[in-house]
Amino acid sequence: MLGEPLPLILFLAAGLIVFAVTTTALARRFAENAAAAVGDRAGSKPRRVADRAFAAGLTRVMVQKELRLLARDPQLLSQVLLRLLYLLPLGFILFRNAQSGVGVAFGAGAVVIMAGQLAGSFSWITISAEDSPELLRSAPVQQGRVDRAKLYAALIPAMSLTAVALAGLAVIAPLASVVVLIGCLAASASAGLINIWRQKPAQRRDFQKSRKGSLLVGLAEFLVGALWAAATGLAVAGQIWALLPAALAVGFTLMLRRSPEKIAAAAALS
Repeated sequence: MLGEPLPLILFLAAGLIVFAVTTTALARRFAENAAAAVGDRAGSKPRRVADRAFAAGLTRVMVQKELRLLARDPQLLSQVLLRLLYLLPLGFILFRNAQSGVGVAFGAGAVVIMAGQLAGSFSWITISAEDSPELLRSAPVQQGRVDRAKLYAALIPAMSLTAVALAGLAVIAPLASVVVLIGCLAASASAGLINIWRQKPAQRRDFQKSRKGSLLVGLAEFLVGALWAAATGLAVAGQIWALLPAALAVGFTLMLRRSPEKIAAAAALS
């Protein structure tokens, strides 16, 4: 990225080594799984899975169900994580210049944007990309409780990944990392609420096309995330003006709120 040949050669060599090791270790298993997928199950043995106690409570059941579905779909997780690659070069540059207050402020904003993007992506997967929405709508449970449980399930992986960036920031600026944590929680909550209020049922395989069908949600998430990032950066810099973008972020989020009746009607029409 900086035009230095030696780091580039080392980076490419490390990539080739990882590729070779991964291919050698997983090639046979990949071939067997590919054969099983097309119906050739010769030689495969059924796995015995021990019975597990069913979780108690609607929230716990929904959270475990969504997390289990996410863990079973590594391709979808890779698509979500792929969006973080665009922020990595920015993060390296900002952390390299972290000795200045401006560098820490911009780094704080970048982490908040990352948290909002992750929360928005996971929220869309858990809320709009539900595999059996008709079953949930016909179940004798309040839809609000189901949506909240799905939001909790979306925030767990989003904040877990954000914690890695927060840990790096905490080494450089411990006090600023607390402010950034608050900004990340606010941006993630806003993105999740927007996905609840403006949910649009779709298939998980359409993840890359989700924002094409819902331009309003995509623009709203970006705008609110940028406002929370600006508020966090100004707060880290010690500026009282941080209250202005924070208030705007809250206002724009609430403008997109819809009543449960309208949410259910929109979901039924979709």
